[in-house]
Amino acid sequence: RKMMLTVCETKNAQGSKAVAEKNLAPFFTEGKSPNFVANVKGAPNFILKDCDSWTTPDGKIVPLTAEDKENVLKKVDELSCQALRVLAVAARVMDEMPFDPKDKNIEMTTDQKFVSIVKQPNLVLLGLVASIDPERDGVPQAVLDAKSGHIRVVMITGDYLPTAKAIAHNVNILLPDDDEDACALDCGKLRPDGDYLSNEEIDTLTKTVKVFARAQPEDKLEIVKSLQRQEKVSAMTGDGVNDAPALKRANIGVAMGIQGTEVAKGASDMILTDDNFCSIVTAVEKGRIIYAGIQKFVAFILSVHLAEVLQIFLCIVAQIPIMRTPLQILFLILVTDLPPSVALGMERVVRNILNDRPRPKDQPIVLWWQWQGIVANGLILSATTIAVYIWGLSFYVGSYTVDDILGKINNVSLQDELEAAGKPSTIETLSFARTSAFISLVWSENVRAYTSRSFTDPVWVDLCANTAMQKAIFFAQVALYCAVFIPGLSDTILRLFGKEIGWEGWVAAFFGAVGTLVLCELYKCACKGQVRRAEEKVAEQLRLAEEEREKLAQERQASMIAARKAKQVEPQKA
Repeated sequence: RKMMLTVCETKNAQGSKAVAEKNLAPFFTEGKSPNFVANVKGAPNFILKDCDSWTTPDGKIVPLTAEDKENVLKKVDELSCQALRVLAVAARVMDEMPFDPKDKNIEMTTDQKFVSIVKQPNLVLLGLVASIDPERDGVPQAVLDAKSGHIRVVMITGDYLPTAKAIAHNVNILLPDDDEDACALDCGKLRPDGDYLSNEEIDTLTKTVKVFARAQPEDKLEIVKSLQRQEKVSAMTGDGVNDAPALKRANIGVAMGIQGTEVAKGASDMILTDDNFCSIVTAVEKGRIIYAGIQKFVAFILSVHLAEVLQIFLCIVAQIPIMRTPLQILFLILVTDLPPSVALGMERVVRNILNDRPRPKDQPIVLWWQWQGIVANGLILSATTIAVYIWGLSFYVGSYTVDDILGKINNVSLQDELEAAGKPSTIETLSFARTSAFISLVWSENVRAYTSRSFTDPVWVDLCANTAMQKAIFFAQVALYCAVFIPGLSDTILRLFGKEIGWEGWVAAFFGAVGTLVLCELYKCACKGQVRRAEEKVAEQLRLAEEEREKLAQERQASMIAARKAKQVEPQKA
């Protein structure tokens, strides 16, 4: 598995004695060359096991002693520590093949054919080949970003252990302070006697090991199973056919889009189109931004709708005129509520979101402190808008209650006097109060959209970072001024009078929006500690759950060791 074999036929292809002597110099003896040459390349430790001779720099074949093998392995370690991938190359000459390659019905497996050619005497070590596959730009920083996001990056590779360690250091998977003996492992230790260790023993290793070297495809599957037993969400990357079981078993299987096989792509959950680890970290960050955007969208839309319902409800309870008509309510929902809420879900950058802990799988989208914020901000919007409306009733109408205003409307002589004096009627002045409250509510909801971009940060942090929000607010403002100024739409359909309310109505609406901004920001300051304590509580619950799982694993491991010792004692007694 760690070697590759190619057999070349030379008896009809050497061309001439001179060409054969030049190309097959070490094997050209007594004026003739061999008929077949088996070329083998692979892991040095595997190749050296089967070699009994080697070629010196001057082209002579001499016996390969144990001391020579030790020197070769030292050179392999030296090259591997420089993050070089090292292959050994060997060859064996044959006068005839041990089997007929043209016989399609031969009863020999591929492994048996391999053994019949390679696992035989006279395999000659030709030399070592070292190559480097440099890490892509940005990968070391991406690994650090993943760690800051509480994502543990584990490297599983078929490389030699020193090579794997050197590469891991280069890309920051292994840090200078890490204990290499505890954090890097040859996968042979997972199956010391050919069989895998117990689940508990493997789980103990996978908790700390960051680099698994000399890994076989089934090792990846066992590592994924181990992480899932620890209730970790595991994402596995792979590109080969042999990676398919691990990709299928992982919570998130990620296949390579460029070098990946179709089998790997079919077994995975997603395909990495550029084969770049940086894209995975970027995707995690973007996923967190989208999830946070959903939370902000829900918090905003529920708070403003709660405010609109509360305003109508309080008007009914307090026996004051309803502050807006059905068409005005519909206009608010479609024009001024929806565009900002959609823009909240289109945030492209959220400051330090990768530093947040991953949320538990069973955590609801809207947390309890967010529900509290929805109610609090809904009350703030209601309070500021109702305050503007009550001021408008006092300033324009001169009355508050439904009975008083109906009495004025039904007083024909009063209405005639107002008309004769060129003053607006009571119905019109009621519309003026509604217009001022309507403008205040639109501005307040726009302010609320900006404050909803963060649950804890002040509104001025990255104020203009979301381009979609700027467009949504601009659209809402244009729609508002069209609704209150365009004749026919404003006075006949929506019953809004932007000109008639005077500067007093606009100033009152402005103060309502400013009050909303101040109170929403004060609420953020008040609940910031509460949010921090809630996050700390979740982190503590996760830590306690991890400790409980570790305790149970240790107990199971101890019981298995005791049972194993008991089995060893029984034969001795017998």
